[in-house]
Amino acid sequence: MAQEAVWGQDVVLSIYVGGSYYPIFCATDCTYQCAAEFIEKTGPESGGARQWMRRLEEHTSTVTGLTKIENGTTVTFFYMLQLAVRRAAQTFKMTFTNENGDEYIINGEGLIGTMGINGPATDWSNATLEIRWNGAPDLTLITDPTCSNIQEPLYLTTTPGASSVSNILLTSSVTILEVQREGIGHTKTTGTPVNREYKFTSATNTISFDSSIPFMTGEIIYVLYAT
Repeated sequence: MAQEAVWGQDVVLSIYVGGSYYPIFCATDCTYQCAAEFIEKTGPESGGARQWMRRLEEHTSTVTGLTKIENGTTVTFFYMLQLAVRRAAQTFKMTFTNENGDEYIINGEGLIGTMGINGPATDWSNATLEIRWNGAPDLTLITDPTCSNIQEPLYLTTTPGASSVSNILLTSSVTILEVQREGIGHTKTTGTPVNREYKFTSATNTISFDSSIPFMTGEIIYVLYAT
């Protein structure tokens, strides 16, 4: 499955070169897509339906619009056609402007994918550029107070024979949303964890499990949290 957003007007794509952002496209069409990988977490308590958890994501964008082609002080589309630029990760910024003049920005590092240009050899031409983002790009000026600040999930490695894991990001200021042990959901307890329970101790950045069920070799603990 994929989540997709499409914008049509007032979108500018810029590339970071030599310490500054240079506009490349005045977009006439722009898509941003987040495709998710799901893994099963069905257990004995799942009832008659399968349960899933969201794992890795893939972020891509495609921008179509007007671009300058003349050489000068600006960075042109032909700059990105160079082999050294295409083969290396670049930093991009997509700026969306609404009817009130407010700007919303998506920026991050990505690789150049499919690209093309057409039109007369004048000051402006039509072009298309695909960006495959490395990781999840940053979002700025998102001010919805009802949306939890959910962080990238943690995949914590374990020590065989132990029954707890720790990470410096798990402090008293975070809220644990979900904990999975080998794809099986565990519920939170404030006492000694048993069976499919876990206990979060913020003072030591630790998540503990039933000590009578120690970790096996290669076990991974999935933690979803918000700040």
